[in-house]
Amino acid sequence: MQFEGSGQVSGGFRGKVSSQDVLVVGDRARVFGRIEADVVVIFGHVEGDVFASQRVAIHRPAIVRGTIHTSDLQVEQGAVFDGKTKPPQRMN
Repeated sequence: MQFEGSGQVSGGFRGKVSSQDVLVVGDRARVFGRIEADVVVIFGHVEGDVFASQRVAIHRPAIVRGTIHTSDLQVEQGAVFDGKTKPPQRMN
């Protein structure tokens, strides 16, 4: 799934999701796969790799499991992040 600008995932999705701007994972969303965007904002459940050239923000009640590639990671109290972080890399 690819968004030309900002986009939001609100339900279940398996695969690659990308945006050339801001990508929001809604609080009822479950994403299994790869996420790529300039800014990724997560309220839902994500399992996989997240690539953000600018920032990743994880807000409660989010649960994120995987590797996050970004230089700016924000995790709100009450959100769950189970994984590792790496510096940003070029998105393929």
